Amino acid sequence: MGGEKRDLGYVSYNVDDENDENLIYTSYEKNGKVNRYRDNGDGGHSHDYWENKDDYNAGKDPDESRKESNNS
Repeated sequence: MGGEKRDLGYVSYNVDDENDENLIYTSYEKNGKVNRYRDNGDGGHSHDYWENKDDYNAGKDPDESRKESNNS
């Protein structure tokens, strides 16, 4: 369970690629949005964002996405 604004959060990894050990954190927000953060293996992370959890659950592409790592 999450914080004040988070309904549910969980950590996973890419089960389809046994060589990919980078963790993925998925956060279901109480407002119905979904954020997914993926460790890029370089100290940073990517960020995918869905406006609606039903779109995420249906496997649709994110509404916004950033694949490169943050500088901080």
